[in-house]
Amino acid sequence: MTGYSFVEDKTDQFSFTVEIRTLNTKYNECFTNVPRFMRAEESEIQSILKKNFVRGKVELNLEVFDWVLNREVTFNRAMAEACYRELKILETTLQPERPFSPDVIFQFDGVVNRTRTVLSAQSKKKIYDGLLTAIDKVNIMRAKEGNALKKDIIVSLKAIKAGTKQIRSLSKFDSKAAYDKLKDKISALSGLVPDDRRLYSEIAFYADKVDVNEELCRLSDHLDKIDLLFSEEDTVGKKLDFLAQELFREINTIGSKTASSQVSHLVVELKNHVDRIREQGRNLV
Repeated sequence: MTGYSFVEDKTDQFSFTVEIRTLNTKYNECFTNVPRFMRAEESEIQSILKKNFVRGKVELNLEVFDWVLNREVTFNRAMAEACYRELKILETTLQPERPFSPDVIFQFDGVVNRTRTVLSAQSKKKIYDGLLTAIDKVNIMRAKEGNALKKDIIVSLKAIKAGTKQIRSLSKFDSKAAYDKLKDKISALSGLVPDDRRLYSEIAFYADKVDVNEELCRLSDHLDKIDLLFSEEDTVGKKLDFLAQELFREINTIGSKTASSQVSHLVVELKNHVDRIREQGRNLV
């Protein structure tokens, strides 16, 4: 499910922002962008994200700015003097139009050194608190979207249940009517009285061929399982996607067996509702 949150705070060292975006994908993917001095924390941050987001693409952007404490700077005088002497020798040799500026010396590695940034305990705690706050905000947004998707899925489920009930009623096989119809056709075409035993055999074969009771029973069972999914606290997205595939398979089989135009129209409608459920299921966790 999609979601977004933005948290801004400050520590005893700096100010920072935590930004999280989540997008709909079938798998769980986490991408983090953190400052260089926090690379050691990246693994722990990813672990927290994967624990709180079990499906979808998650993008985290952590920015640090407005440093309160300045890092100590040291100047290597001996190296600076050595660089200056070498520059003077080079200047005498090359005789450039303009002399080298002393500023060039500061560009050499080791002349100016800054102490390495160390994350304080207070800053670390503040950042992780901000991360958890941002995660909570995203989950609130995702929960709202999930409830809206759930209502939409329930509407489709009700339509499928109603259609299944209609198909069950329209698919009742009247063996006596089929027998009389087949007997009349054979008599009209051949002018002979057909053999009853052969007719009964053909009717039995035809009844088995068009019988969709088994498919309807499985269809109802899958619908019941989907109803139970919404009462679970576990993730339902993948399970719903699987059950929707099973619904489509049973409905498709019913469509291939039926000779009724009414049932065929209902099958088309039910397939559309199943496609809608599958589409929405991919957006659920």
